[in-house]
Amino acid sequence: MATDNAEAVLAANYKVRLINFRKILNDQHQGNMAKFARALKRTDAFVWQVTNEYRNITEKTARDIERSLKLAPGELDRKPKEAFKEPESVIVQHGMRTLEFALVPVVPANQFDSFITGARKGKNDYNIMPALIPCSGRAFYWEVPDSSAAEIAQKGDWALVDRDLTVLRDECWYLVRMPAWAYPKLRKCKIRSNGIVLTVQKEEMPYEKAKVQIIGAVCNVTRPMSPDPRGELPE
Repeated sequence: MATDNAEAVLAANYKVRLINFRKILNDQHQGNMAKFARALKRTDAFVWQVTNEYRNITEKTARDIERSLKLAPGELDRKPKEAFKEPESVIVQHGMRTLEFALVPVVPANQFDSFITGARKGKNDYNIMPALIPCSGRAFYWEVPDSSAAEIAQKGDWALVDRDLTVLRDECWYLVRMPAWAYPKLRKCKIRSNGIVLTVQKEEMPYEKAKVQIIGAVCNVTRPMSPDPRGELPE
């Protein structure tokens, strides 16, 4: 029993360090692994392995990272103050099967900044809906504000975005942001021989990865149920 408890504590520590590691990568280095590796005085492979959970951040490694980044001792072990970090769930009985769905917030475009910064943390500040597929505790539904990414979503759809999934993969969609944009937008990643670009339409100029903030991968897109125009719920 003592061994099981010790392993559980160790696994929890690894998870917290990974979340903080990814947050530093995205917030301070715009998701650029090579840039982050230089700051850490580590190889690109090390950053890739940690980010993709092929390597744990041990006690010694955590302290080395803190010294390289001039962080306070134990900073990587501090649980991040994120809204909805550990989502609640709802259990549904479907015939003989018991299904469990994580409950995540639905974030409109005009509330994105306050959501990300944690300025609005109360559960009553957002509509809470079940995620249709497994996701991390930092996932949220993005209320798509336009149809610029019509290939994947229309205005009013909900895109399930997981902030723990920021490693770019070819032909996958991500919620990203440029400094000049009023709100984030959905863009597709295309890995080419000359590098990685993010784009949405053939006629649109591709955005270089280094110039955008990668918020998270789009895991699922759904259209919310809406009432009948006569004001009655459909049967």
